[in-house]
Amino acid sequence: MRRPQQSARAVTDPQILRTRPIFNANNRPYITTYDWRAQGDGSFDPATDRFLSAAAFPAQPNSLLGNATRFNPKVRAFPNLSENVSLGKTFDLTERFRLDFRVEAFNLLNRVVFSSPTTNLNSNSFGAITSQANSPRQMQLGLKLYW
Repeated sequence: MRRPQQSARAVTDPQILRTRPIFNANNRPYITTYDWRAQGDGSFDPATDRFLSAAAFPAQPNSLLGNATRFNPKVRAFPNLSENVSLGKTFDLTERFRLDFRVEAFNLLNRVVFSSPTTNLNSNSFGAITSQANSPRQMQLGLKLYW
């Protein structure tokens, strides 16, 4: 019997970009503060709330290059936790026949991991989370006969 396995994947921080009209190139935005998180009451509902606030980014002329760092040290993406469990048992039926039974569960606690928000300032959905980064709980059974 194996121990349950908990995995935590690397967290990627959102990188904010602004599309410039010249050659459709990306430009970092001009910022005055690193407080980019949308203000809320402590709870977060991705269907109605925005993760990032567009108000933190003032209007930027096309001739001005941005001063934002590549990643904001105060804005982190959601952690990606997933518990995977595998249980197996071997049954010796006779000298010649053996039966293996296996149960596997992925994302056992059915945790929801939200994807990173839309990070293009020119997008109407800037700061909104539009998808889920992981899959829901999955379970499978396996039976193998050796002879």
